[in-house]
Amino acid sequence: MGLAAAHRLAESGQRVTVVEADDRLGGMSAAFDFDGLPLERYYHFICKTDFPLFELLDRFGMAHKLKWTATQLGFYYQGRWYDWGRPDALLKFPHLSLVDKLRFAAHVLATKRVVDWRALDRDNATQWIRRWVGERAYKVLWERLFELKFFELQHNLSAAWIGTRIKRVALSRRSLWQEEMGYLEGGSQGLLDEWQRRLGALGAEVKLATPVRQVDVAPASGGGGAA
Repeated sequence: MGLAAAHRLAESGQRVTVVEADDRLGGMSAAFDFDGLPLERYYHFICKTDFPLFELLDRFGMAHKLKWTATQLGFYYQGRWYDWGRPDALLKFPHLSLVDKLRFAAHVLATKRVVDWRALDRDNATQWIRRWVGERAYKVLWERLFELKFFELQHNLSAAWIGTRIKRVALSRRSLWQEEMGYLEGGSQGLLDEWQRRLGALGAEVKLATPVRQVDVAPASGGGGAA
C-alpha cells in the first residue's frame, strides 16, 4: 500500500520520499536469499478478484509473469488431515452436524454477495462469524485460526476486514469444485524491483534502513516531516 501511494503521488508530480525501516522494500512480500535462490519471507497468493494488481502488472509490462494453478486445501483437526474447499469435503467432515455445515455454507454464500461493507465495519469479526455459523462450528473451524494469527487482538477485528478476505478467496475458483490461485513467476521480488525503478525514474527518493520514530505535521503548509 505504501509503494502504491508513493507511486500515485509521484505520478501526479508530488515530491515523494519513501522511508523504510528494513534494508529492502516490500515488507512481508520482500525476499531473502536462500543459498542463491530468492524466496519470499511469507508466502503470498493471488486471487481472481485482485483487479488493481492485474492493472498494475499490465502497466509494468509484467502480466505474463502471472500464473494460475489449481490448488488443494486441507484442514488439520485433532491430529488428522481432512480434505477441504469443496462441497463434498464439507459434507464428509465428521466433526460438525449437518445444521452446522449448512450454516457454514450459508455464511460463505452470503459473504460472497456483500458489496457494501460499511455496515459491518464496526461489527466484531468473531461475534459476526458466531452469529452465522454457531458456537460449535466457530470453535472447530475458526477459533484456533484467530488465536494463532492474531493472538491478543483476535477479539478486536472488524467483521468487514475478515469478510472481504472470505469473499476474495471464495471467488477465486475455477468451478464450484476447484479452487484456483495465482502467483508471480519468480515471486514478488521482480514486481518490487520494477516498482522501485519506476519510483526512481519519477524522482522519488527511497530511504532504506531508516526507521521512523516520529512524524511532525506542519498545519499551515499541510506538509510534514519524519524523524
